[in-house]
Amino acid sequence: MSFEFVKKQNKPTTTKEGIYLVDTESSINTKELNGLDYDVDLERFSLGNWNSIRKYNKVFPAAQSGVVEEIEQGRPVRLKFEPKTMIKSEIPNTLIESGEGVPWGFDTPSFFSMAYWADDWSAYPEKGQILKNMFLSYDPNLVVYNLLNSFKIDYNDGFGYIQERTDNDFVNNRIRIKLDPNLRAIRERILNTVWEGYEYNNSNHKRRYQLYFEGVSSVDIYGKNPTEWGDGLNIPPENRQLSIGVVNGSDDARDHIDAPMLSSYGGGEYITLTVDDAVASLDELDVTTQGGEDAAGTDLLHGVECDSDMDR
Repeated sequence: MSFEFVKKQNKPTTTKEGIYLVDTESSINTKELNGLDYDVDLERFSLGNWNSIRKYNKVFPAAQSGVVEEIEQGRPVRLKFEPKTMIKSEIPNTLIESGEGVPWGFDTPSFFSMAYWADDWSAYPEKGQILKNMFLSYDPNLVVYNLLNSFKIDYNDGFGYIQERTDNDFVNNRIRIKLDPNLRAIRERILNTVWEGYEYNNSNHKRRYQLYFEGVSSVDIYGKNPTEWGDGLNIPPENRQLSIGVVNGSDDARDHIDAPMLSSYGGGEYITLTVDDAVASLDELDVTTQGGEDAAGTDLLHGVECDSDMDR
């Protein structure tokens, strides 16, 4: 075994030649001892680079999982809503049996008025009791009927996601909110719970009680809402108010703003609200979010306008 130092061209660089220890009498490859055995694998003695890290699918997990998915849905906010009245209508038997006829007697009675009718005017007392139990709870201390909590959306029930505003949203002072699956389920429960029964000594038509969500446009009575049946029934804005952006579930008025709902689309997945001054109020609001307030750095209330110009 005989060693000598040999100058190698182009190693370690093309501009600087290096001196390396070489065994001149043995067939043993001493390149590896000198860190020169990169004829096959050039990265073997390297510290690596960004491409190699990507190549081997190195994963750098974020501190909070699911943040990107939440951001892509929109700006998350807390929501609260409860119907303030019932929707009452009279359904002629001809409409029920043959599809002919028009509902009439549309009204928005209070919960107390509905309970009074159930007690004193329902054709069958047990049916009247079912009506009350279906929608209401009774507080004997205050002598008042309240809507069951199952027909209310509370701040801790889920999240809404404010969508990027379209040209029409800006022009009409509107925002659109996507409801998460749990909130959509509550909305469906509110709209799909219906009672029908006869009044005492009147079997020609049924009286129908149900609730609303955005307004009368959400009320389905045999395939149409009251307006489509030709009635001028309307839910006033104060009874369509949705509370947005509460911090830590607080009821403090400083922690949320209210805006009346107008309509829905996408099968109830999205709702549209009139904002007026609500946008400025939301900017100042410290909302509770899952991914941090406006974590993407995008202003969803004023910022990027969508390509779509569909009027919501």
